[in-house]
Amino acid sequence: MINKIRKVILLITTILFACHLQVAGKELFVSKQSIPDFKFIFDKLSQNRIIYNRYNDSIFSIHNHDEWVRFFMARSQKNHQIYHENVKLLNSIADYFETDMADTTKESILPDAAYDSLNVHFFRNYAYALTDPFITNRITDILIRNFKNRQDQNYYFLRAMSWKGSSYYQIWKLNRDNETLKKAYDCIAYVADSAHCHTPEELGLYGYALQDLCLSAWTLHHIQPLKKLQERYEKLEELARNHTADQLEVPEKRRQLWINRIKNRDLEIVRGIYLTNPELIEKKEGDALVKRVIRQYPDTVGLSTSTKLNLIVLKLKMGEIRTRTALKEAVGIYETLIKPFTRQKVLGESAFYSLMSHYPNLAFIVDTARVSANYKKKYVKMFCEDIIRMFRHRKDQQNSTQYNQTLEDVSTYPRLIKYLNDEERIGFVMELNVATQVTTYAHSTHVARLAETMMKAIIRYRRELLVGKLGISSKWQVRLHQRQLIHFITRAALWHDVGKNSIVSVVNNDYRQLCDEERSIIRMHPRMGLKYLKISQELKYYYDTTLGHHKWYNGKGGYPSDFDNTKSPYRFMIDIITLCDCMQAATERVGRNYKQEKSFEKVMEELREGAGTRYNPDLVKLIDDIPELYKELERIAIYGWPDIYYEIYKHYMR
Repeated sequence: MINKIRKVILLITTILFACHLQVAGKELFVSKQSIPDFKFIFDKLSQNRIIYNRYNDSIFSIHNHDEWVRFFMARSQKNHQIYHENVKLLNSIADYFETDMADTTKESILPDAAYDSLNVHFFRNYAYALTDPFITNRITDILIRNFKNRQDQNYYFLRAMSWKGSSYYQIWKLNRDNETLKKAYDCIAYVADSAHCHTPEELGLYGYALQDLCLSAWTLHHIQPLKKLQERYEKLEELARNHTADQLEVPEKRRQLWINRIKNRDLEIVRGIYLTNPELIEKKEGDALVKRVIRQYPDTVGLSTSTKLNLIVLKLKMGEIRTRTALKEAVGIYETLIKPFTRQKVLGESAFYSLMSHYPNLAFIVDTARVSANYKKKYVKMFCEDIIRMFRHRKDQQNSTQYNQTLEDVSTYPRLIKYLNDEERIGFVMELNVATQVTTYAHSTHVARLAETMMKAIIRYRRELLVGKLGISSKWQVRLHQRQLIHFITRAALWHDVGKNSIVSVVNNDYRQLCDEERSIIRMHPRMGLKYLKISQELKYYYDTTLGHHKWYNGKGGYPSDFDNTKSPYRFMIDIITLCDCMQAATERVGRNYKQEKSFEKVMEELREGAGTRYNPDLVKLIDDIPELYKELERIAIYGWPDIYYEIYKHYMR
């Protein structure tokens, strides 16, 4: 009897459990199909981005060393938290739309209301102030997939296309790939050439698209012919003059900006195209255009600072002004209209780019002036101090990637750096490195400490490893040249990541996971570093260590793929930098939000596993064979970061 009762109870329990599973399954299915709370997602992403930017903007506002070091530890912990929150938030969007995005040729399965909600809250809560081009690219892909098939959503479709084009343009500023620039052009041109712009909102988008297509970059890179560029200007003029701001649903300030741009189009074409690449315009036509521009502005009263400097440069090019007169005018403009504004404690995006755009012209005018070299040096050093200060005080919103190109251009501009000696040029680049990415500079300094320790151990315990390398033929020569060897490896380590200066906005995007496009850009940094090494004769010796520090020891993995580290005369030095770079990155406690640091022994296990393939086996064995070396590397890797940040503070926090 008892057994029968037990069987009945078991049967009833089984049935109830099965029913529970069925109901739970339905609830799970329903929850997966329910529209995510996009308002919450973008509000939270927005809050996290504001906090992240605030930490970045505060780096140069702390003037006490102990507080500065504690700040970086707190910043690391907070950013680590932000990173993991943002991963979940962004993945929730990707996961929800995954089915529809898997095959965009098929009809959408998800409800239109989901796309409408994403559209509203992305633009209302996040896009205009806080998004970066890579997130914009992903979100607009989703919106375009739905809106292109809904005639009643034409404005939102065109807006998504316009924003996607702008995001591609910002990405092109990083990867310098003409295919990316062509994608940007195609998206924006679709809006500009659309025959469906009728409502005020749509006409406003049409105007913004024309404005974007009046950039010289499209013509310089052979995407938009000069004739087509001039047609864009004419259409923008027709739109701006025949419509009020209300009719275009744009601010009156924007409409006036369009009108001013039309007024200055000849100047834009001359500066942006003819003087940059004279082959795109016939010399006779180009020179006539320059003269027409000069005659267009007989009086400089009321002109912008940029236009005034541009006119001085054009007059110099055409021989219509003496170099000393040009210098006197430019110095007056600099002292009254530029320098005072570089001392602002916070520089917003537009103010930063506006001020930075003047310095190539100033450097050109100073360089061509017939005055003493000492006079030129005085002003060039003042310009460099201004540039460093502005990069320090730039408000780090990261909507735009233009400052990456600006940083690269000013730190390698021949007319600027020619008046600096090697030490000053190196110092200038280092200052800009610290101003834009302290953690990357700290990483390189940390790697340099580890590499120095490795080299000292090699010289003391395994001199034979250096015989036959770098022209060294005996152990005695190793001892004779030990200072040069230690100097070489520390300097090589300090410069190995300098290419990241050109992709700062991607390196600093560690508040979320990187996408495939960003990882491809990251893989470009070794080759990008070579441009910076050309500024100094001393730095040319570090080409191979900079180019090869992500290559595998056996040459069969890593990047760049077209560099063979196994044939480099600096192969052993590359091996040291590679090992120390991986050791520091894996144990990093402060600068990398996307990972949890590993113990030193865990890193050593990975080095042992990769010995002979990824890492030089002799170096791994050296660490294992010498307990003192093991302990010292562990001390530097795990506990050395406060000393690193103290050195940075001492040298750069003024």
